[in-house]
Amino acid sequence: MKKLFFLKLLLIVILAWIWFAFYPQLPDIIPIHWNYLGQPDNYWPKLGTVLWVPSMMLFLTILFWALPKIDPKKEKYKLFEKTWEIFQFTLLGFFAYVYLVIIYVVLHPSAPMNVFMSLGTWALFIVLGNYLGKIRQNYFVWIKTPWTLANEDVWNKTHRIWGWAFIISWILFIINSFILEKYVWITFMFIITFCLFVPIIYSYVIFKKITKKGE
Repeated sequence: MKKLFFLKLLLIVILAWIWFAFYPQLPDIIPIHWNYLGQPDNYWPKLGTVLWVPSMMLFLTILFWALPKIDPKKEKYKLFEKTWEIFQFTLLGFFAYVYLVIIYVVLHPSAPMNVFMSLGTWALFIVLGNYLGKIRQNYFVWIKTPWTLANEDVWNKTHRIWGWAFIISWILFIINSFILEKYVWITFMFIITFCLFVPIIYSYVIFKKITKKGE
């Protein structure tokens, strides 16, 4: 576990070194956000942009290390230790990907940022969706409704459904990104709503069924 922790720190150091290696070539103001057409619509000073992602990744690395130690259900983390590490590296890898894409797009303004981000986001949620069903009860990550925390079976079934919802939703999002670009934000809002409310409703329904059988 310590080796993996230091590996995450090494990744952060490497990314920071890459940014500073390209620092002299970067403009004083750097885009940090692009709209659905791939056009920059928000900018930060160069130094702030350089420090932003490594700082966020360092914060997350320390947070991920601390959560299992303070969670009342900390014994559960041993049941999904490998999945927990995959989750961390997936999220940190996504930030690293965004970091490198920003450098590339800043140096190559004609590069299709919307395509890069669509593919990166798709990969992120496909991986997370694939491992959602393997996360066990805890108080910090995933769907923490009163019903999932009250019953482990409800937790497991809800997260398996949520995993499939993630994968299907983001496949539709990527398809829509390339076919109906002007309406991609509508699809995005639908996906967020779908992935938010479906597991909450499902966890309640499953809990009621299980408790009814136990009566």
